[in-house]
Amino acid sequence: MSQIPMTILEKIVQTKMQEITHIKAQAQPHVHQTKPTLSFRKAIHQSEIQIIAEIKKASPSRGILIENFNPTELAKQYAEGGAAAFSVLTDEHYFQGSLTDLSTVCELELKPAIRKDFIIDPVQIEQAFSAGASAVLLIVAILSDRQLKELYKVAHNLKLDVLVEVHTLPELRRSFILENPIIGINNRNLHNFHVDLNVALSLVKHLPADYTKVTESGIFTREDMLKMQDAGFQAALIGESLVKSGDPVKKLKELLGKS
Repeated sequence: MSQIPMTILEKIVQTKMQEITHIKAQAQPHVHQTKPTLSFRKAIHQSEIQIIAEIKKASPSRGILIENFNPTELAKQYAEGGAAAFSVLTDEHYFQGSLTDLSTVCELELKPAIRKDFIIDPVQIEQAFSAGASAVLLIVAILSDRQLKELYKVAHNLKLDVLVEVHTLPELRRSFILENPIIGINNRNLHNFHVDLNVALSLVKHLPADYTKVTESGIFTREDMLKMQDAGFQAALIGESLVKSGDPVKKLKELLGKS
């Protein structure tokens, strides 16, 4: 019998497990952070929908998104354009990111930043904390309930906010084992990378009104933003339409209705 091919997500997690093994084999510095973190939750939970602007060079589905990739300059442009927070891709193998990208962005102290990666082990949260992040991403699809609770607790103990990402109703229901997380509904299916905005519009109806809610992927226009705001979302995590725009400041202002 032929073996069933792995999905993109399964390949990424397999690679990540190998990376964790390598990280743990190295001498780890003591977890420390000299500066207080900016509040990710407070930054994105405002009266009007906000933008979490993503800093990433590439993706498995789109390849290189921006040739002259400069995380520092991109962060400055995002801040000028009105982004409420940054999302920094730190996965090296599939997204060509790094922890250095995260730390250099955090050192600017412009906006709170979330480490966006495929987090499966506490050491990755400790790395995010040491780099100056204000939050971390936990993807329900790649974690058991036990892992989800353990990693959420590690982040909470380090006073980091947690964006808990879901894509289906069963994943959303699993997130309820956590106490008032920030919920991110990803319109992109991480198994095949297909994008459908109706995913967020459908699942948000199952969330308590007082939750902080983030829509992720597939947001390209002001109309998309308003549709998500009307549905109850406080923020939109946007990457591709910004990094490929050629003028992130102009694109952000357009999305925020400030152009």
